[in-house]
Amino acid sequence: MRKFILCCLFLSWGILLKAQYPIFKAGETGLQQMCEYLLEVDYKTRRLFTKTLIPDLKDCQQAFGKEKAKDIYRFLRKISQRHLIILTPEYKEQNTFHIHQATKADFSQHTEAAKNFPGGYMEMAQHLKEGLPYYKVVFTEEGRLNGSSFELLAYVNGKWCLFLSPWVVCMD
Repeated sequence: MRKFILCCLFLSWGILLKAQYPIFKAGETGLQQMCEYLLEVDYKTRRLFTKTLIPDLKDCQQAFGKEKAKDIYRFLRKISQRHLIILTPEYKEQNTFHIHQATKADFSQHTEAAKNFPGGYMEMAQHLKEGLPYYKVVFTEEGRLNGSSFELLAYVNGKWCLFLSPWVVCMD
């Protein structure tokens, strides 16, 4: 009985945790609004909000297909349990951001859009979903191109998910 009550409390807390943050729509505009939000809120809010971006198994299946989804899911769970993941600029001076977008076709064909991402994504292109846009966000200082980068973000199952370095799992 005690486990059941704790489980219910945990589930209701998780639902409340997700409900207290704005909902950002799909596409570059939604991601831009999310990044603007992250620059406005405090560190603790960024940390808690980032937890809502950690994907579950169904999210991994939508972003990568069933063949590698379980491996990617296990990898991401392990990372999120061992490391503090926060979608945030590393330095206070990083008060602006750049968004890069690429698709499976871009990664497969090594287009200019794909070159904004680490090379591992080109090597794992066969595991990406056709037509789904994948994003990279770089928080920078005004006028700079380099900064704190986060990839791979994708909008799946009606929400934004942060898939950190899935190429590590997909290298054959």
